[in-house]
Amino acid sequence: MIKKTMKESLVGLSYNPIPDSELDLYVDEAFKQRNLLDANWALSNQNMPNEASLYAPGANTIKNITCPVLHLWGKQDDVLAPEFMTTDNYNALESVSEIIGYDDCGNMIFFDKTDQSIAYIVVFLNKK
Repeated sequence: MIKKTMKESLVGLSYNPIPDSELDLYVDEAFKQRNLLDANWALSNQNMPNEASLYAPGANTIKNITCPVLHLWGKQDDVLAPEFMTTDNYNALESVSEIIGYDDCGNMIFFDKTDQSIAYIVVFLNKK
């Protein structure tokens, strides 16, 4: 029952249909993570900018990031990473970051835009 519910929720995060076999693999691997609740809590409570979020006060630590950062964003993701969240992070790191927005793409970028996203990650990592 939990697996079915998780699969149904993942379907809503993708712009394009995800094959059932890939959903099964994704869910099976997610359930292997023993720290899934801790990881989700940390993601919800991590707040690096100076401003408070719904979950935590601002830590003002984003200014310490000096390495290159690549933001991949599915333009049809209005649930987990809506445009304002992505652009806020990009703007806070503008001097060291790049942003790539994909049309016809939800939160599950690696399902919706597999080849394009992997190709750009390789390009990004090979920049000097």
